[in-house]
Amino acid sequence: MAARKIYFDPATRGFLERGMQPIPARAVAITIARHAELLDGQAQGAEIVAGDKGRPALRWPSSSIEARRAQAVGLVRIEARRRSNAIADLAQRADDNADIARAAIQIALEGATTIDVAPALDRGRAIDTVRARAAALEAAIADMPAEELAALDVGIDQVWTRADG
Repeated sequence: MAARKIYFDPATRGFLERGMQPIPARAVAITIARHAELLDGQAQGAEIVAGDKGRPALRWPSSSIEARRAQAVGLVRIEARRRSNAIADLAQRADDNADIARAAIQIALEGATTIDVAPALDRGRAIDTVRARAAALEAAIADMPAEELAALDVGIDQVWTRADG
């Protein structure tokens, strides 16, 4: 049994197999493994194009660094919201603010309060920490090189606990 021969036609950007279709002179032979790599890249969003000397190559959609930075900032904001809501959802925050306000009024009128606001204040400080880290991440993204931006995963804890910016 003869080995399979796959060809790439740069004019049509199509693949041909000897014995199945006529092979034009401009077609270039490729390995079965290369054919699989190209199809895998196409499945992941790349376009198969004719490269150097008509050989098939993958062209990935380009996006500007500004667009990638804007996308990263959006992801930071989504993650900051998720982390803040894990500390206290909006209803809890409203209750916390009401307790703090009642305690302040009670102190102003009576000189002391019977309301324990320490848990509410702790939650508020934790949310402020998330907000500060999100702002630092957004500032870092503004100057982040493309390679570092591509590797940024805002969902991991280390990104949110680093002390450096």
